[in-house]
Amino acid sequence: MPPDKKGIVWILQKSFSLYFKNLLRFTEVSSWICLPVSIIFILFFFWGLPERQVYLLMAIFFFGAAPLCILLLYIVVVRTIQGLDQGKKMKTLGVYAEGFSHFFPSLRIAAFYLLKILLWSWPALVVGGLCLFFAMLRQGGALVWAAALMVFMVAVILIVVPGVLYYFSLMAFLLDGHKGKQALEVSRQMIRPNLGRFTAGFAIVLIWMQLSYFLIGPWAGKVYGMSLLGDLFPILFQVGLVNLCMVVVSIFPVVLFYVLYREFHWEVMAIS
Repeated sequence: MPPDKKGIVWILQKSFSLYFKNLLRFTEVSSWICLPVSIIFILFFFWGLPERQVYLLMAIFFFGAAPLCILLLYIVVVRTIQGLDQGKKMKTLGVYAEGFSHFFPSLRIAAFYLLKILLWSWPALVVGGLCLFFAMLRQGGALVWAAALMVFMVAVILIVVPGVLYYFSLMAFLLDGHKGKQALEVSRQMIRPNLGRFTAGFAIVLIWMQLSYFLIGPWAGKVYGMSLLGDLFPILFQVGLVNLCMVVVSIFPVVLFYVLYREFHWEVMAIS
């Protein structure tokens, strides 16, 4: 007998309930990474280094350390959501210890995911790069906008659509222990027959992020635009608080996709 599929409304209600009921817990877990990262970021400007060295450190931080921190935070958040959903009592230190044990396998799966996207997206990168190159040569405003629009359209077709099928690969490892390429295949098997509900969930996430950052944006812009010549500790406090709020807001999409994953997984298991 086929399983009774839950609609997107039920999934949204479940996600909101799980998110708001445990908002303080998510804030606590996020603060362990968010606050130290915020402090390191601000200290770049207070070490008295030359401007070039500051920008070099920031580039290394954003393209090296920051993605690794985001991956670790994602692992910890997913495991925390799972524990809360199952009614387990999990200490934050224990969740982070478990997160570190899952870090390198997760990094491997993330690399597989990026490789899949690159294999699909190289035509978009080539076409987009050529369009922007010729637009810059012509120095025409209309041509630049036309090229940017073309890049966006090609990227959506060639990157987002194929990449969506493997979106659950990391969650398949963290929640069900599927490793390597098997995690990508499990994700594809789940999302392909449920692409409509997944797309609806993705649209909800986009609306949530836009509304949230619309509300937080003016505050964040004011804080980031403050002169860094002032007192260090008030700036650290405000920047840390803004970043923590933005991270906690960004946890809701993870909760929503966790609920989607669990629902799709139950349906696949019931059919098989």
